[in-house]
Amino acid sequence: MVEPRRFRGRLARPFWAPDREEVRRWVREWRKREKRERKEREKRERKEWEEWEREERERKQQEREERELQRQERERVEWERIQRRSQLIQTLLSPPEGRLLTLLSSFIFIMLAVLALELIGWFIFLGLLVTILAYLLLIILFVASQNFLIRKVRRGSLWSASPTTRVTPWHILRVEF
Repeated sequence: MVEPRRFRGRLARPFWAPDREEVRRWVREWRKREKRERKEREKRERKEWEEWEREERERKQQEREERELQRQERERVEWERIQRRSQLIQTLLSPPEGRLLTLLSSFIFIMLAVLALELIGWFIFLGLLVTILAYLLLIILFVASQNFLIRKVRRGSLWSASPTTRVTPWHILRVEF
């Protein structure tokens, strides 16, 4: 084995080899750089984590809002369906003849009031004319509404009945949407 060269009691180093102080300075700089890079990496990871948490909160908030909108839409559709159904049932249970009968009874009341005032003549004639016209209109509307109901039954759009089925109160109870 070759003995290393010595210079003044110390090992001689080649010209290209760094001395101890220089190595210590390099190590200190390397450690500072590593510490700085580690802090930057931790800071970057913390920012990424905070950004991910923020995006996750936003995503969950958006999902909640979408679910709420869907729930509101379902409630609105259900409410509209119930409203349509109740309007149809109300229309079927209280057809326009009821309003005409109310109008007719008011005309009869007016006619009786005119008779009570003993204003005979044109008022009686007009009252009778209006009464006759109201009865005719009532009959025409009743026939038209019955034809409308029978046509709807035959089409099968409102009731699930065969084309030969007559309209009865039981059909009214079987209204489907």
